[in-house]
Amino acid sequence: MIEIIPVLNVKTFQKLQKNLDLLKKYKGWLQLDVADGKFTAWKNFHDIAKIKLLKIKNPLEIHLMIDNPETYIKDWLFLKPKRIIVHIETIKDFNLLYNETKKEGTELGLAICPETSIKQLYPYINKISFVLILGVTPGPSGQEFETYVLDKIKELKRKYPKVKLEVDGGINLENVKNICETGADYLAVGSYIFDSPKPLEALNILKQTII
Repeated sequence: MIEIIPVLNVKTFQKLQKNLDLLKKYKGWLQLDVADGKFTAWKNFHDIAKIKLLKIKNPLEIHLMIDNPETYIKDWLFLKPKRIIVHIETIKDFNLLYNETKKEGTELGLAICPETSIKQLYPYINKISFVLILGVTPGPSGQEFETYVLDKIKELKRKYPKVKLEVDGGINLENVKNICETGADYLAVGSYIFDSPKPLEALNILKQTII
């Protein structure tokens, strides 16, 4: 069963609150995007103390689109996420990230940008819980999915058929079936859900499309 994960990627605390309220009846996974304006030109709201006040009850994964994740990993583990995702392009000390997440019982995933070779993942593949492949440049929601990424997803799934794969960025009703056919296990979806007048209804329509 492919799982759809709504993505929280916003500029303000008020918008984060609003998006959470729009899905208050939703009990599934959520992804919190963290963009520092350094690894990517996009910078979003990521005040840990204020996010903690929201008391998010859904199972949470945090996608760190940041430089120097080793410096900040403990801070984000403070939110008690079930999963944390770090970009392969930013890692300097994988063992530190691995040990810190393992100590907290948090699953560790590695993300790669569309243009990054999946070969960079190979040395770590047996130590991580899953891989996130971006279909867009890391940054704001609402970008168009890069179709060439489909071949990278298929290639990784062929080489490592047991690895869990998450696809993130630009997913909508028009391309979701093609993406699912690559062997993806999770779909991280932002603008398609939250730009809809009825986000929860949009989420359910997407789910029905891939059943």
